[in-house]
Amino acid sequence: MTVALFWAAVRDDITPHISGNTWWVGTVDTGVAAAGQTPEEAEAEFLTDAYFDAWYDQTLAALSAFAG
Repeated sequence: MTVALFWAAVRDDITPHISGNTWWVGTVDTGVAAAGQTPEEAEAEFLTDAYFDAWYDQTLAALSAFAG
């Protein structure tokens, strides 16, 4: 599942859930192991300065390439 599809699903109020030890968004298996994490623990894993710094750098590079 791409990031864009994930955000589209979340925007459409499709709730992520755990099934068979992996995270699902609606009917799509993301393949990400749940590893006994609660949704809050999984979310905290991604809500870090390093994660957002990398996201910002990648987004800026993509937009800069697009804008020319």
